[in-house]
Amino acid sequence: MEAASTYRRVMELGPESAEAYPAEVAVGNIELHQGRPLVALAHYQHALATRPSGALSEEARWGKARALRAAGRFAEERAALEEFRARHPDSQLVPASTRRLAEIGP
Repeated sequence: MEAASTYRRVMELGPESAEAYPAEVAVGNIELHQGRPLVALAHYQHALATRPSGALSEEARWGKARALRAAGRFAEERAALEEFRARHPDSQLVPASTRRLAEIGP
């Protein structure tokens, strides 16, 4: 996919640049959509490690939880959803995270 290639090039040319952060989240979204949750997870985690409170941290945390679910790592998904709710209590995705936590169970 051309968009993913462009985003990867941005990350390679300036891994610490302001442009690399949104590119990292975008590549995570693309990888998740293409059925590669572990690759997506790595991108979301890297984005969160570099900018834990960045403008896209809500999207990255939600993507991280979705990637963990797709990978079948439900205990980690639960922890990611709990972190999501704690860090983004006003998010429109809180109801969806609450439903998913109920599905996963304790």
